[in-house]
Amino acid sequence: MRGLTLVQPLASLVAIGVKGNETRGWSTSYRGVIAIHAAKEMPGADHPLARLVATSSAIAAEHMERLKMLSPTLPLGAVVCVATLLDIVRAADVVDSLSAHERALGDYGAGRFVFLLGDVLPLEEPYAIRGLQGLWPIEARAASEILARAVKP
Repeated sequence: MRGLTLVQPLASLVAIGVKGNETRGWSTSYRGVIAIHAAKEMPGADHPLARLVATSSAIAAEHMERLKMLSPTLPLGAVVCVATLLDIVRAADVVDSLSAHERALGDYGAGRFVFLLGDVLPLEEPYAIRGLQGLWPIEARAASEILARAVKP
């Protein structure tokens, strides 16, 4: 299993099914199960992600009850759900087909890639683990514990 770290509230919006894509400036050949990890800190006001986080926080407010069912506070430094990385496509190839809501939750600019996520399962309880940049490996024991916490449909 691999992990992918997102800032909050983006990680939790994936967990409740509001955000179905993740955008990155890089691609990977990996396809399969990934753990969506919430970064340990929120980006500062001067960080390039600050505008996106502000937008996603407004969207998160629309879904606050569902987010509270996931966790009373937005978890940091923990896996919040597992998903399947179905495919990766160029942002330019899909941006026109996305809802305004989905476009607001990512950076679909020139040269960006879209990670298409599916089969999202929130965890019964966040799994604290140190995240890394990129798509990072999760050791077998931790992966097993994470999968055991996934809420099956």
